[in-house]
Amino acid sequence: MTSHLITHTDVESSGAEAFRVLRTGLAFASAERPLRTIAVTSPGPSEGKSTIAVNLASVLAQAGSRVLLVDADLRHPVLHTAFKRKKKPGLSDLIISNSSPDQAIFATGLDGLFCLPCGTIPPSPADLLTLNATRVLLKRLAGEYDHVVIDTPPVLVAADSQIIGALADATIMVVRAGRTALAAIEHARTAMLGGGAHLIGLVLNDVNRSGRYGRYYYYYYKYHYRYSHHTPDATPAGEGSTTKDEGQTGAERPSDH
Repeated sequence: MTSHLITHTDVESSGAEAFRVLRTGLAFASAERPLRTIAVTSPGPSEGKSTIAVNLASVLAQAGSRVLLVDADLRHPVLHTAFKRKKKPGLSDLIISNSSPDQAIFATGLDGLFCLPCGTIPPSPADLLTLNATRVLLKRLAGEYDHVVIDTPPVLVAADSQIIGALADATIMVVRAGRTALAAIEHARTAMLGGGAHLIGLVLNDVNRSGRYGRYYYYYYKYHYRYSHHTPDATPAGEGSTTKDEGQTGAERPSDH
């Protein structure tokens, strides 16, 4: 995971520029309403959502914001590994104990960027996240930081992301080119919207292209889809999709959850 914090380790790369483009896209998306809490999810596992979350938080901090990165993936947490820290105490412990966030949040060593790890893995993450204490905690954190970026589990794996999505100001969905089926994207989209999430965009990850920006690209899309010319169950994202892109970005191949 550490090797994929490219906005810090390789700030002049096309990959780092990719996340600055994404940051700009979010700035435009927040023109009508402030986006203080931003959830990041994906339809399934291994699509790079955690890499997107940590690098998005990093570039938001680089722009002068005070940013908190929260690991709400209480099933497969990885964000603490990016900073070589322990996963507890963390989010789950704060929800259960109703204690001060200062007891679990740590400075990442990057200017303006802080992290709240997942904490003790609970037996039923979804039940924990539905507690009113979760809502109260996230509201408190949103008042103390300019942005709160929340890494959540894959939508089709657990209900957790729908719960967090309903509490966040905005949700970004990460999909992997050539891997994520359009049916999975549509099912995830339906689930998130049905749960009350405010979906604002899609990051298409790991597009294999040649050119002066290198082999791997990210794309930031508005969340509009047209499936009329595709067979959803058989067509992976990035292969013949008619989604209209809003800007081209680039980054390394992610290998995390």
